[in-house]
Amino acid sequence: MYIAHRDVKPENVVIMKGHDILVTQQSCDEQKKQKQKQRMRVKLIDFGSGITLQDEKDWNKILTECSGTLNYMSPERYKPYVLWQAYASDVWSVGVICYEMLFRKRLFALSNSPSALKKQVTSGAWTFPEHCQHHLAEHFIQSLLTLRPNHRCTARHALKHPFLSRHYYQSSSAWQQDLYTYLPKS
Repeated sequence: MYIAHRDVKPENVVIMKGHDILVTQQSCDEQKKQKQKQRMRVKLIDFGSGITLQDEKDWNKILTECSGTLNYMSPERYKPYVLWQAYASDVWSVGVICYEMLFRKRLFALSNSPSALKKQVTSGAWTFPEHCQHHLAEHFIQSLLTLRPNHRCTARHALKHPFLSRHYYQSSSAWQQDLYTYLPKS
């Protein structure tokens, strides 16, 4: 089963502290030792705009309704789009959130009219701050904010980016060569 959230934004992301209880048994005569370990978990909430897909055969179904929050919507969401693009659209939204977290400012101004915002998003009219020294972070965000959804990396592949997990790849060029996108198989 596939799920596309279609309204990924900071208000729909929560960070929770959880407890995992690890039990170890040292010997038959000794009591079990319990150790609690604090873990942070990131969870996505409010799937009211979400869609589920049981089978890949419907990936080319056309979606026409506009749902989501304008500042976090991908370029393809401003017009009718095929279903597989809803998954790539969630990746775009994560890219906007990452930009805002890293640079502590909005990528797309809230004061823009909907038509001005649409033009800014669909034309790719945004830049990184001049003071940015995080080239690996820029590369990561750029891969999430690729205008064409069939060239945008998948969520699974984004998790392997050197910015998040350096042990997978030594350089962003090696990561780029192994890029998986949302372009469906024909």
